[in-house]
Amino acid sequence: SALVANPSLPAQSVREVFDLARAKPGELTMGTFGVTHLYLAWLKKEKGVALYDVPYKTAAQTLAGAVSGDLHLAVFSAGGVITLAKSGKVRVLAVTGEKRSPFLPEVPTFREAGIELEIPAWFGMFAPAGTPAAVVARLNLEFNKAIADSRMREQLLERAAMTVAGGSSAEFAALVARDRNLFGMLVKTSGIRPE
Repeated sequence: SALVANPSLPAQSVREVFDLARAKPGELTMGTFGVTHLYLAWLKKEKGVALYDVPYKTAAQTLAGAVSGDLHLAVFSAGGVITLAKSGKVRVLAVTGEKRSPFLPEVPTFREAGIELEIPAWFGMFAPAGTPAAVVARLNLEFNKAIADSRMREQLLERAAMTVAGGSSAEFAALVARDRNLFGMLVKTSGIRPE
């Protein structure tokens, strides 16, 4: 994922965005969809950054708001913003991941930009509970083969600026468990209660 800004926002970095938001609490707008509003609650509590939350139903609507200037900031998939960034329609301030994206090498990671917490975005394959271990192992083997295929990487994954990880089903289960804990913490921080 990438944190993007409308080019009219007078900030070239995450630090400058935070400084502006602290100087003018609630005046900078950030479009949210799905769980990204939880991230805003964390930023407010942990970083003292009060961005005005503008909720949207979809990621595409959120990005359109950042491009049009209706929003100052939005989060969108890195692959979806590369062309917009190169044409100057948005400015990419940070990307998720352990390393910089090879598709946006000049853009810092969230951690490099001073944000210790990033909302992970990943794709994975699940099977129904109780699927025999031999079937899970075979599916895992075939999916790992597929994502290792150079044509698959070039024509599908790399065009979407996806970093391919692969790995074992146990490693994927650990990732899911880690992120479940992360989102539990974010829900607690936000103070949201089920209705």
